[in-house]
Parts: sequence; structure tokens; C-alpha cells
Amino acid sequence: MSTTIRFGSSEEPIAVSVKEASGLTGLSEYELRQAINRGELPAKRRGRRVLVPVDGLKTWIDSLPDYVD
Repeated sequence: MSTTIRFGSSEEPIAVSVKEASGLTGLSEYELRQAINRGELPAKRRGRRVLVPVDGLKTWIDSLPDYVD
């Protein structure tokens, strides 16, 4: 069962579950929950469900340091 929320005819969800955010980013659910708990990654709670706004996820990823080898 998908936990995404969609408005209108847009194919991109406005929010995803932590599990789905993990799949999108390749980061573990634990890492994402830690970022949420530290206030780095925005999230919304509805009952027991935690939703991560896609825009906030993109902004958070962009704010991470660049990889330099």
C-alpha cells in the first residue's frame, strides 16, 4: 500500500513515507529518521504515520556536502 499523497493530476507525490524516502535516496530509514529527529529533514506526523514532503527531501539532499574525492 502506497502512503504517498497526490493532488490534482500530478504524477509526483507531495509527500512520501520514510520507507519510500529511503528507497528514493538510497539512505536507510534509520538515517532519515535521525535527520528528522535532529530537525534537518522536514516531516509531518498524522497519527502514527510520518510523511516527508518531497520538496523538503529534495532541499535536504541539496544541502548535504558535495562529495570530493
